[in-house]
Amino acid sequence: MAVAILLHLYQPITQTEQSFREIYDACYLPLLRLIKNKRNSKFTLNVPLSLIQQMQRYGYKSWIDDLKELKESEKIELTGSAAYHPILTKIPAEVAQDEIILNEYGIGYYLGRHSGFEGEAGILIKNLNGFFPPELALNSNLIKLIDSLGYDWVIADETCGHKRGVYSLKGSKLKLVVRNRDLSNAIAFKRSINVKDLLYFTNTSYHEGKDLDHVVALDGETFGHHYKEGIYILDTFLEELLSREIDVISVSEFVESSEQRESVEIKESSWGASDFEANSGILYPMWNHPENEVHKLQWDLVGLALDIYKNVNKPLSDGNETLPIWDFSYLSKIQDEGERKFLKRKILLLMAIHSDQFWWISNKVLPTGEVLFSKNMIENSLSLWHKYADTLGDPRIHDQIIELSAKIREIMLKYENKLF
Repeated sequence: MAVAILLHLYQPITQTEQSFREIYDACYLPLLRLIKNKRNSKFTLNVPLSLIQQMQRYGYKSWIDDLKELKESEKIELTGSAAYHPILTKIPAEVAQDEIILNEYGIGYYLGRHSGFEGEAGILIKNLNGFFPPELALNSNLIKLIDSLGYDWVIADETCGHKRGVYSLKGSKLKLVVRNRDLSNAIAFKRSINVKDLLYFTNTSYHEGKDLDHVVALDGETFGHHYKEGIYILDTFLEELLSREIDVISVSEFVESSEQRESVEIKESSWGASDFEANSGILYPMWNHPENEVHKLQWDLVGLALDIYKNVNKPLSDGNETLPIWDFSYLSKIQDEGERKFLKRKILLLMAIHSDQFWWISNKVLPTGEVLFSKNMIENSLSLWHKYADTLGDPRIHDQIIELSAKIREIMLKYENKLF
């Protein structure tokens, strides 16, 4: 038997510095130490540009260096994803592609090479075999895009219509890897569970009475941030697996060693929907709930911005091929004023459509009891929208964004008074 563990490490670009530093101390630092020191184990990590950018901003270069070392030693593998964590299934393919390619460029800048195979200037990151769609939001159109960009596999939740395992996909070279939802959610949300209980899930089977390998996929912040004792639970769980001669492997190794099941198609899905919600057509309960009036206004904002969107994925001018264009302090190095303005506007747009603005106004109650409402996170998101509006040079669109923001604030006050 084997267990593959995929950890999604992410903070929205609107996170506060204080919160980021607290999460770093509680989770990111001890988690990387655990991974580094855990013998005979490999891990798969999704570390999008949004997180690495903030690591750099707040002075955690040593963490980035350690991550790069773990990658180069093949202790971890990294996945592709979207730079700023939007719901990729809810935006046009060209915007999704720009998010994905910007993410490749960003992690290449921090963790890869600043030259091509022949020494020419450019950013290169190798061996991004798998893809992590934010919130595991997946549909057939996104599968086509991920396949076209050369990825080997994509991770999905069981709400896609299939039980855990590896599947080939009809009309695609891409492999579908379905996580063990019960085990993943038990680790993520059950605070009274112990390691012996977790091992129960590794002994269950869905196929001909035989034990099968498992993929666990969940937020890395579970360990130390969402759950104070999480690092200890993870460490103990890994030791129990190894003591029982259950291998801890990367997801790519899991794909290579697993027997692929029949060629399938998928249902549109996310990891936030329960089976009941998915069957009721509510695929994005934390991000696009039909009864959430703020969600509707937020998607009106996104739609307004995307109506005037032009691809950010055009070549940088000569001499700028390795600039970190997401760090606006570097844009002064670009001589062409039009190019500078273009890049700032497009990067701000890709930042502004992040998924957390919907999450923190959803009012959903997690299994841990946490209510998903944060006035500060919504205000930070609206501030980002205002910065984007200021770059447009279009008073009409600018005023519409400000008007929608005012409506969101008005409703948010009602939510705040109701909750607190």
